[in-house]
Amino acid sequence: MARVGATLSLLILLAACATVSQHRPADPNAAWARRQSLLDNQQKWALNGKLAVVANQEGWYAGLRWQQNGPHFQIDLLDSFGRIVVRIKSGAAGVALIQRDGSTATAPDAESLMQKLYGWALPVSGLRYWVLGIPGPGRASGTPAGRERIDDYGRLAELNQAGWAVDYKRYQSTDLIDLPEEIMVFGHELRVKLIVSEWDLIGT
Repeated sequence: MARVGATLSLLILLAACATVSQHRPADPNAAWARRQSLLDNQQKWALNGKLAVVANQEGWYAGLRWQQNGPHFQIDLLDSFGRIVVRIKSGAAGVALIQRDGSTATAPDAESLMQKLYGWALPVSGLRYWVLGIPGPGRASGTPAGRERIDDYGRLAELNQAGWAVDYKRYQSTDLIDLPEEIMVFGHELRVKLIVSEWDLIGT
């Protein structure tokens, strides 16, 4: 369900099959350019979902709550009862990771912090953009570059950036914009699956 106002809330059902946009654009490249322009300017957003990570032949699964406000973010990883297990929070001094027992570690960025603590790192700086269905900074603007593939609806289908491969499995359609519902991220001996159950685009 979508509502126009100070907040655009998109409630996403975890469907068994992919959902597609109601209206196929005449020019997917033009639709892709408009989509990038809109989402590049989306400074505030939040999502709820689920995250699965496979690294070093071990797997982790958690609920996910992510709030983004410009360059700053707060990411909560939740157990099966919805309790916060890990909170990763950015600020002017860098990034802090707070565990359930209250212990805190800090680093200049989330990637180096997780690498130090766990031996692997989610690509948070890229995921900030990829999760919206757009590439991060540093790519060509306008029509998709060779390392991007869009679908017939002008949505990102595949992306290779910064040594990561991103595969968009499913989108959720609304009257205003489609947002990713399921994505897979591969790279750096890490596999990540992200399923979004609820989107909130703030200020749209």
